[in-house]
Amino acid sequence: VPPLTRNKDGATAEEARKVRMQLWWRWRQCSGVGLGRHVGGGVVEWCRGGWRARSLCKSGGTGGLPGPCPRRRVGAWCRPLLTTAVPWCRSSPFNLDQAVQGIQQSEGEVYQETQAAGMPAGGSAVPLGQPMEAVLPELLRQARQQALALPEEQRGMVEVEVRIGLATPRDLGRRLFPSTPLRQAVRLAPTTHSFKPGIPQGRFRAVEAMLLRRGFHKTKLVEKVFITETGRVVEPVEPHGAVRGESKQKLHPPHDIALPSAVYDMRFSAVLEAATKVPQDYRARATTSRDKVRTSWACSSDGRFKNWRLDMTQVVQDAVPSFEMELELDRDGLRELLGSENDETKLQLIAQQLSNWLALLNPIDTAADPTPQANASNDARREAEIICSQLHESMPGRNWHSSSFPGAMPVNMCKRHIREIQSKPYFVTEKTDGVRQLLVAVSDPNGGARCVLVDRQMQTRAFPDSGPGGLPVGTVVDGEVVYNFTYRRAVFMVFDILRYGGESLVGRLFTERLKFLTQAGEAFKAFSGTDPAMPIFLKRYFPRQCITSLMKCVRSSGGEHVYEADHFHHKTDGVILQPDAAYVMGTDLGLLKWKWLDTV
Repeated sequence: VPPLTRNKDGATAEEARKVRMQLWWRWRQCSGVGLGRHVGGGVVEWCRGGWRARSLCKSGGTGGLPGPCPRRRVGAWCRPLLTTAVPWCRSSPFNLDQAVQGIQQSEGEVYQETQAAGMPAGGSAVPLGQPMEAVLPELLRQARQQALALPEEQRGMVEVEVRIGLATPRDLGRRLFPSTPLRQAVRLAPTTHSFKPGIPQGRFRAVEAMLLRRGFHKTKLVEKVFITETGRVVEPVEPHGAVRGESKQKLHPPHDIALPSAVYDMRFSAVLEAATKVPQDYRARATTSRDKVRTSWACSSDGRFKNWRLDMTQVVQDAVPSFEMELELDRDGLRELLGSENDETKLQLIAQQLSNWLALLNPIDTAADPTPQANASNDARREAEIICSQLHESMPGRNWHSSSFPGAMPVNMCKRHIREIQSKPYFVTEKTDGVRQLLVAVSDPNGGARCVLVDRQMQTRAFPDSGPGGLPVGTVVDGEVVYNFTYRRAVFMVFDILRYGGESLVGRLFTERLKFLTQAGEAFKAFSGTDPAMPIFLKRYFPRQCITSLMKCVRSSGGEHVYEADHFHHKTDGVILQPDAAYVMGTDLGLLKWKWLDTV
């Protein structure tokens, strides 16, 4: 973007720099027309002598009008820069003083959005929230302290709950999203934000189907709830039972947590639930009645999801249905939490189990780094390093360092490559816009194999669910972790194999390596059929003559490109041209990449 210069308003270079930094974070997510940049309802154009603003509205009166961006990002909305109208006429120069005043005084979406997301308004989008790994233990720690302050006979009546819903600024009434994805959790002030529990019916049914596929145990309960001045009265309908009275007392104000890069936010609360006497005329005294169909889900056989129960409830009030999703610490989990006042290990375990549930129900939508966050064990890390170093030794004549990443690196396609592509056998596939990783099968202490991921910095992380156990120990496949919009989670895309078991394949042609990939693909298919946290898919290759078949699966919008075919549904930033040749570790002059101009 050309630098701002002094214009008729006499703006100094320092003033121009400040405004440019405050506007830059909005420009980066929007595509302009020509040399322009979309800002709210108008376009700021580079003209001779400075920036000018051009209105997009038919009347041409003012810019900065609220509304969706006509150059829409895939799956996202571009927010207006200023919700207050700023008088930028078609022919008037860009007024820096007005822009500064508007940014400083506006209570519109930019200020609200940056505050809600915990991000500064200018410069790089640096997260100000806390990692989920730090927030969840702190919330549980506070709940434990408040529960232990109660009389001992009341501690068993404490309920620790996490509700899924949307947190919205009170003056806007709708959720806002950051322009830069981040994993942080941002605590919201109750004076500025409100929380509305619930999810859409379609998502509600999709979660139910997913839990059934994963083998979670469910229990159904139908009841009618009457709200009175003294508490709640519950009439069990199915299964039948005695009418009971309940009252809930908050141990602390609920904590509303914004999860900017997830689809929904959450509310964490701890309450004391006590039994109350049922009034004889509770039906007549009730101010509100609700019909509830609750399905509780649990998975005691999987340690990752123990100690928490998921309650999915369809609520009908005044003939209007709603769908709620709530996680509750079960009795065993509560005993472990309260019985370990100074035991951080148990608290961290319960927090990790809660994190696993949230990752399953409310995954990161567009993660900046979709790779797993759990480090591999020392034994798995050392074995993976040995296997990768053996790959280096299998390539004689190359002076490799044992700690260097063994993956192949493509070079940019140039005009001089055209003759080579036309004269030699080449395959084409889409260039996945993800995080490069090697999947390495190492020994499992319980027998068989478990998998780890090795990144370009040779950092080793555990593969979710231990990965496909059917792979021979020593197998190394090349791939990329990318977010899949259909599965709403990260997937691992395999595009090559370097070693199968103890046999190195780097010296074999690509067509031969594909045969070994097909064998490994059976293990990947069986693993993905269990609905794991991170499925594994084999990329699809086309002969270079069929590149049009590949491009038919790519759709572009607003400067972003998405590859969609069958179970593939992720971002792509170009095309890879794969030669039918041996695998080259490091820079491969025959492996070519072509990228769209707007992704370079």
